[in-house]
Amino acid sequence: MKINENVLVYDVDILGQIEPNGAIKELWEEDALSNAIKIWITSHKGDFIREPNRGGYVIQWFTRPMNTVNRQDIEMAIRNGFDQDFRPYMNIISLHIIPNNEKRYWELYMEVFSNDLNLRATIEEKIRYKV
Repeated sequence: MKINENVLVYDVDILGQIEPNGAIKELWEEDALSNAIKIWITSHKGDFIREPNRGGYVIQWFTRPMNTVNRQDIEMAIRNGFDQDFRPYMNIISLHIIPNNEKRYWELYMEVFSNDLNLRATIEEKIRYKV
């Protein structure tokens, strides 16, 4: 089922950036969708108000050693979490997680498409290894 074509996707920036006019930076369409995915990926279980079982699928893996097994577990957690927890439903087009051991962060590259919103979004993030 497709959502009404007139629906706009809106969010405010995860980093709380301020525009030159003093307003909070607003995000629309693909940027808003990417922002929501970043928030979901970095959420802890219980971060969502009145939904204590949502979130936290991925963050637990960022405290474990940076190796191939944990990289595969992060990828599986994202795929499972997207199927079970993220709405609107997204098709993951590509997902790459690369450990940067020297600088101690995970590189995340992800492309998704939502049939409901008719939007494609690209997420590129560096998530610091937390140990």
